[in-house]
Amino acid sequence: MLKKCVLFLVVVGLAACVFASGKMTVTMDRKVFARLRGDEPIRAPVYAGGITLVSPGQRIGDTYYDAQHNSSLNRMIQLDVDQAAQAVWTKAWDSGHVIRHVQYNNSDWWPSAGSDTSGIQIDPGQSIRSGYITFDVLSDGRGVAFYHVRMPPGAPSMYFVAACAVDIIPRLGSFQQVLIDTITMPPLEATTVIWPHGAVDAQDNIHVVSSQIAPNPGDSHIVYYSRSTDDGTNWDSWTSFDTLYDLSYDVTTSWQSGKVCIAYTYNVGWATGQINNDVYYVESTDYGATWDWTAKNNITNFIPADTTRAYCDVNGVYDNDDSLHLVYPLRYVVGDTSFYYASYIEHWSKATGRTVVCFDTLIGWHSTYTAGAWRMHSDHASIGIDTTTGYLYCIFAGNPWGDTSAMGYPNYDIFGSYSTDGGATWSKAVNMSNTSSKDCSAGNCDSEDYATLAEMVNDTLHICFVEDKDAGGAVGTAPEGSVTLNPIRYWAAPAEMLLVGVEEDGPKSVRPDRFSLAQNVPNPFAKRTVIRYELSGAAHVRVLVYDATGRLVEVLVDGNKNAGVHEAAWDAGRLSSGIYFYKIVTPGYTSTKKMVLLR
Repeated sequence: MLKKCVLFLVVVGLAACVFASGKMTVTMDRKVFARLRGDEPIRAPVYAGGITLVSPGQRIGDTYYDAQHNSSLNRMIQLDVDQAAQAVWTKAWDSGHVIRHVQYNNSDWWPSAGSDTSGIQIDPGQSIRSGYITFDVLSDGRGVAFYHVRMPPGAPSMYFVAACAVDIIPRLGSFQQVLIDTITMPPLEATTVIWPHGAVDAQDNIHVVSSQIAPNPGDSHIVYYSRSTDDGTNWDSWTSFDTLYDLSYDVTTSWQSGKVCIAYTYNVGWATGQINNDVYYVESTDYGATWDWTAKNNITNFIPADTTRAYCDVNGVYDNDDSLHLVYPLRYVVGDTSFYYASYIEHWSKATGRTVVCFDTLIGWHSTYTAGAWRMHSDHASIGIDTTTGYLYCIFAGNPWGDTSAMGYPNYDIFGSYSTDGGATWSKAVNMSNTSSKDCSAGNCDSEDYATLAEMVNDTLHICFVEDKDAGGAVGTAPEGSVTLNPIRYWAAPAEMLLVGVEEDGPKSVRPDRFSLAQNVPNPFAKRTVIRYELSGAAHVRVLVYDATGRLVEVLVDGNKNAGVHEAAWDAGRLSSGIYFYKIVTPGYTSTKKMVLLR
């Protein structure tokens, strides 16, 4: 059963940042690569770094509305009890976005690759501005959709209502809509709550978190929780539990117990606004029957001098031990006032603490071109689990250096990483979709965006995404690029795509092809930084830190390590600002890099 979380519209016009990971060089047989990508034809390469194809997967629908969520992206695809994939999306039927509905499709109906279908409309025909949909499934396979509608016709222009719709038979596509508690919610003018995100728990209770509309973008707004115990027919009255500045909240449920988690970004104690956030979560252990809203867990605990803040995304999953895992992007910030699009993906669990899923090891922190609106150069992280192996998988939107449209907005690719040790370490991120359309004109871009991962992975990553034909996501009063008709795609991506440098019949573990030492992240840093290194074979490893005078100040690692990707975290809170050096020493490899501590 799965969870969703979605964020809020954000400040437009921040400085820029880049996620920089080079294109994956493809050396495998073209037929094998085509099998991994799906059965779409291979397009001629357009750059010298590797094979560049059309976006992978099957076209299951389309939309003129590429921005599927205002901020946090929640799940829009799930596997049901029969291992069938079911997916949803927001469809604008015209270039002006006047008519907007929510659509549904599933693997029973998906056509052969290359053909088109519109799917089935979930919301009633009289609603005209439905959207921002998330999705889960009941234990019998019936889909559950969460979205908002503007109802009824003739109501005030800002009269929106949070809604839930449940299929009457698994994969039938005949959804019955219920408006969630529109009476007891204190209205803001004529508005109730919108942007609902929901999930189904192990006893088929349905949980939803939704938000009051803020008077102006960036203002504070109340978030609410509700639950249904009868397949969405009746709902508890809304319970307000916090006040946020963005829409980054996610509902995650355990698939084996009564745990329900609401994760979200919440302002740091000394600054307000949409950017300066920590990551919090609150958890119920009895299927949402009771909550202690005062027991908020802060998992990032930023201090004013830190150069990262949480922003605009959080997504969760429970593992085989019924432990919670969260993934989220961190944004580069200086002094709570200078915000950049530089970002990386981080993971958290109680067992591992904070670990890095992916950061830029090639270029570092950059702000040389815009990501657009609230976006970053690596964001929209989505986490899933293979319950057979216990492996965790994370996908996210990433932008290779310089791959932008003619308007200067990033052409996103789908990147992926996985962990075999409960999130303690992660494989080197792979550019999975690997399409390049640099300097593309409207209608000719291949930007895979708003990709979400089904919670359950079964040797295959089930992904739904928008193939944005003109990169850029802001709509309405702040358009980014031209409005294009964009395919919605489903991609059954084999998990083996993420195995970097592993023989076909070898163990499913990360085995880099060389020894290397990466730049620490973040850098500069205020207190804590992470150093990543890769080993192509087992070795005795020492990771040492020196000050500018050459004095040894810390031994981070001193012992035998297996082949793979490793991380060493350094807490420098007791030291003064300045330049420091870190060094890796192995029997056959030594490297030194510089880092800057700013307090």
